[in-house]
Amino acid sequence: MKLQIVDKVNKKDWESLINQFNGNLYHSIEWANIQMTKNRIPQYFKYMEQNECIGIALGFISKSKFPLSLLSKSLSFDTTPCVLNDDPILLYEMVREIRDFSKKTKYISLYLDSYDSRNSLDNLEELGFNLIHRIEFVIDLTKTEEELWNNMESNFRKKIRKGIKNNIIIEENGTINGLKQLVSLMDQSLARHGVYHFSEEKIVNIKKLIDFRLAKLFTAKYNGDIVSVILVTLYNKKGYYMYGGNSDMGLKCEASRFLIWHTILDIKRMGFTSYTIGGVPKESEYEGSPQHGLYMFKKEFGGEKRYCYSGAIENLNKTRNNVVNIIRSFKG
Repeated sequence: MKLQIVDKVNKKDWESLINQFNGNLYHSIEWANIQMTKNRIPQYFKYMEQNECIGIALGFISKSKFPLSLLSKSLSFDTTPCVLNDDPILLYEMVREIRDFSKKTKYISLYLDSYDSRNSLDNLEELGFNLIHRIEFVIDLTKTEEELWNNMESNFRKKIRKGIKNNIIIEENGTINGLKQLVSLMDQSLARHGVYHFSEEKIVNIKKLIDFRLAKLFTAKYNGDIVSVILVTLYNKKGYYMYGGNSDMGLKCEASRFLIWHTILDIKRMGFTSYTIGGVPKESEYEGSPQHGLYMFKKEFGGEKRYCYSGAIENLNKTRNNVVNIIRSFKG
């Protein structure tokens, strides 16, 4: 078995492989085009057994500014590769081949993320990765609306009813104003966790997702004001909660919970089969964690708790990495 790596693929053939291996948005040509910049270049990986493709991945080469770009390149993946029959042994072998390729190509670091990944590896440390534990909550939209409702905790259902009684108005809003509201409410939400500034690059990419019909932006209004907003990506019958934000009033009037419940039903009616309510660090399971409240919020929707594993090898090529660090030190 061997890797094939190219910077362009036939759209129809690649989409066929995504469907065959039940891939997600983060494997797609559309995602590659949205993320591509002069310093972030997509690479398509095929894992081949003779003439048969048995696994795929989408990676990105990230380059530093000149002259460091001659020495400092990294390879990153936003999600785990997908392989034939979700075979964990095959997946392990493919990731090992990617690591070995990265070493031979003299990348200084390798990153493997796990967004919307149903088959990430918990043994990445064996391959030299520093392991990062995450949790995602996946709602099965093939269930009936009644089953989805009953899967949620009773206290949570009461809070959604409160949102309904408060006459929350839900709208799909892909306009510039909708994006501005997302940024504003995201900044407010991030500030509550001690994080500030929603990056300009993310705003540009969100607009592209909406324009390519790969995402929908939903807003919730209370007394005429937008108090809650979420962005849901839509690809290969999978919905994924990518971003969300709430004002203090949005939390108080339960617009945030009602908005997510509304989007669950909306994308179910569109024929989607799953909806992932984003992710949280594994340590957020425990009381006392700064993100425990967010963990409990996502857990209460009744989705399957899925453990995901990301990984990073920061010092893949020690000699080259040392040279880069020396050059950076001289630059101040």
